[in-house]
Amino acid sequence: MIVTDKNFLRKKSEFCSREESENIFDLLDKEIRLHTEAVGLSAPQIGFSKRVFVIYDQYKPELKRLHKFLNPRIVELEDIIVDSYEGCLSLPGYKVKLKRNEEIVVEDEINGKAVLYGLEAICFQHEYQHLNGILIIDIGEIIIQNNNRNKFIKIFKDKEIINVKYKTIQKFLNNGWKII
Repeated sequence: MIVTDKNFLRKKSEFCSREESENIFDLLDKEIRLHTEAVGLSAPQIGFSKRVFVIYDQYKPELKRLHKFLNPRIVELEDIIVDSYEGCLSLPGYKVKLKRNEEIVVEDEINGKAVLYGLEAICFQHEYQHLNGILIIDIGEIIIQNNNRNKFIKIFKDKEIINVKYKTIQKFLNNGWKII
């Protein structure tokens, strides 16, 4: 079950041992597979205030392979900043526009040091902020606040205007569409 209590989610997570992480990774794996729109999930989102999260492999999404991160940290943020339109399982009904680094260097106890690009870098930053008690609504521009996920939202690109369901809007925003 996904935690939506903002007070709990705003707490900074604690260090997690490898032994503790095994159970949490299993629960994260089971929970994320229940949410087809999810690309990442952190331990606080399932009720554990521990420094653990998973993100899907963005280069082969059809495999549904998860990258596991234990006690991660961001080592370096590259200079290229991109707009990111994000939702969050713990904040249903919200879409938020944020500025994210397109390339980051990260390190954790499972993978060592790695360079992440594009969507993987953005997902890492999102989940990493969960570990630090930071929610997207705290740092970004709220563009949609809607509890009716079946509502239609009017969007445009070039001279074309269309209506799309709120729950499918993310892929349009990632492809240059804007909300009217």
